[in-house]
Amino acid sequence: MKVEAISLVELKFVGEAKDQFDRILKIHIETHVGVTFIDLLKLLYQSILGSHHIFDNMKEDRIKLWIKKNLKAAKPANGPLTEELYGYLWVRVDLDVFKEIYGDDHESLIDLFMNGRQEKRGSLAELSHLMDMLMQRTRDGNIVSLYSNSNLVDLADHFLANYKQRSCPPIHHSKLYREKNPPYLVVP
Repeated sequence: MKVEAISLVELKFVGEAKDQFDRILKIHIETHVGVTFIDLLKLLYQSILGSHHIFDNMKEDRIKLWIKKNLKAAKPANGPLTEELYGYLWVRVDLDVFKEIYGDDHESLIDLFMNGRQEKRGSLAELSHLMDMLMQRTRDGNIVSLYSNSNLVDLADHFLANYKQRSCPPIHHSKLYREKNPPYLVVP
């Protein structure tokens, strides 16, 4: 199954949020434009594994340049500085809002980000459990396609089976999400 198919289906949350997991999903869908199943999966990935995939794959000086470049490209904006992730271990810092408040203070942002190396790394088993919860919400009709009666359940089921078989590698946001939402950095 191709990622493109599931990354084109925009979502909405139907019904009341019954617990913290539902609340995080509902808030995320309602406060971001163009959220797809892939974007919810990334939210859960970051909730459990934070930024550890970046620490695993980039040297410190490259991370610093990457943060500096992303902050330089940010466009100052008003709004919430942070976005809560599930489990309260990590948050997303909106780089546009950070720039509005702190200017180009990339050193503080780098220090904050690098503190994440000291944080406990969640497990793939924990992530798998959250993916099962996400899939259950999709089957139950809490997470549905925004515009049509797409075969979201089948697409999501096939995608997650393949994703788990590949040991849950880091995943990128959908193109739609990247184009419509501000850049951020995941920090403890």
